[in-house]
Amino acid sequence: MLLLDVLRYRLRVLLRPGSCFVEGVTSPYSLMAASRGTYGEAAKEWTSADAAGFARLLAVPGSLYERAGRQAAATAAAEEPSGVTVGGAIATPAGESR
Repeated sequence: MLLLDVLRYRLRVLLRPGSCFVEGVTSPYSLMAASRGTYGEAAKEWTSADAAGFARLLAVPGSLYERAGRQAAATAAAEEPSGVTVGGAIATPAGESR
């Protein structure tokens, strides 16, 4: 079968001086036929539970990024000295010794 055998279509164009507009294309092999198209749960390909699971899967990278940010902030806070630096020396709060 030649490729040209499959490429049977009807094309509607509007010709105006200096321009050409495609108004529509129809073909017996179209995958975009509105009369036969269904989407979502009407297609019976997934349920609302499947959609909720998919949304949770899509959220995983964002939650991992947020968790890593919290852990990095906690690590940075733990590594900072508890005192305030004064002239290069660390001043410790009253009652603490270094």
